[in-house]
Amino acid sequence: MRRQHLAEEIEEIFRCSGGTYGSPKVFIELVRRGRRVSVNTVAKVMAELRPAGRKVRRRRSLTRPGRRPAPRISSAGTSPPRNRNSSGQAT
Repeated sequence: MRRQHLAEEIEEIFRCSGGTYGSPKVFIELVRRGRRVSVNTVAKVMAELRPAGRKVRRRRSLTRPGRRPAPRISSAGTSPPRNRNSSGQAT
């Protein structure tokens, strides 16, 4: 009987959160409402009910730490390489 009431309250909290709360946040909300329940019990009930919170999407960095781009070689003041034949003379 107690577990059924707990399941109903968990479903209500989950719906009110827009389907985003996982078991840790649902547990915190239950404690704020005055319920004495463990985190593991909330996780088990939520696993039975099958609601799953949304995962937090981490911001992806475009640069990779530790990987530096190749140094740029300036072409200012240099001439293009000459074509040389097999005897070493410029053509």
